[in-house]
Order: sequence, then structure tokens, then C-alpha cells
Amino acid sequence: MNGVDLVVILFPITNLCSCVGQNLSCFANSHKYLYICHIQVWAQIWSVLSQHFIIAGSHHDEKIAMYAIDSLRQLGMKYLERAELTNFTFQNDILKPFVILMRNSRNETIRSLIVDCIVQVTPLEWFDVLFMQSAV
Repeated sequence: MNGVDLVVILFPITNLCSCVGQNLSCFANSHKYLYICHIQVWAQIWSVLSQHFIIAGSHHDEKIAMYAIDSLRQLGMKYLERAELTNFTFQNDILKPFVILMRNSRNETIRSLIVDCIVQVTPLEWFDVLFMQSAV
């Protein structure tokens, strides 16, 4: 990605943050307003990004698909390091592209990579919860 591409991506986000910042003084609970704005923006950005990862991860060229899936893994690991926010399901949303890619792919190498990525991305305590639920 060159500098021009990055400016094109960051420009609307910077303007949005500036606009939200200017409107903070209008709200008695400005911290809640800011929080809700950030959540809504992230949801919209993730909607676009996840679709891109699904398309790139389904590419007919195995190397391109693998690169996209590994990039999704890296992003997922960074995001899932954080605690889930109450009443939001972004951690679940992060995993959805992996599920869709697994359903759509017939390539064993790609499917194996997806499983490896899910194992790396999913916090260990989730496996404990899933195991305990299935044992009951």
C-alpha cells in the first residue's frame, strides 16, 4: 500500500472523528455518545473488511487465498486479545469470515489453514467453555 492509498482510507475516518469530537459538547453524556459512535463505525468498517477477506480468501490462486486468510488471522488475533464489550458481538463477527470460507472451500490446504487459524485466534478459555458444554 502506498502513501496515497493510506490517505484515501484515513481521510474519511479522520473527518468522522473530527465531526464526532465537535458534537461532544452538545451531549450531556458525551462519553456514551462517543462510545456508541465508535462502535457503529467499527461495525460498518468490519462489514466491508470481512466481505473483502471472504472474497480474497476464496480466490482461485491458492497463494492469494492463503495470504488473505493469514491476514484475517492476524487481525482476528489482535482484536480478540481485548475483552468483549457488553451487548456487542464483535468477537463473534471476527470469526464469521472463517466459517464462511470453510463452508465455501473445497481445497484441503485452504481448509487446513482455516482450522489452524481458528485454533490460533480462538482464546483457550473458549475451548474450555465449549468442552464443558458438550460434556454436560
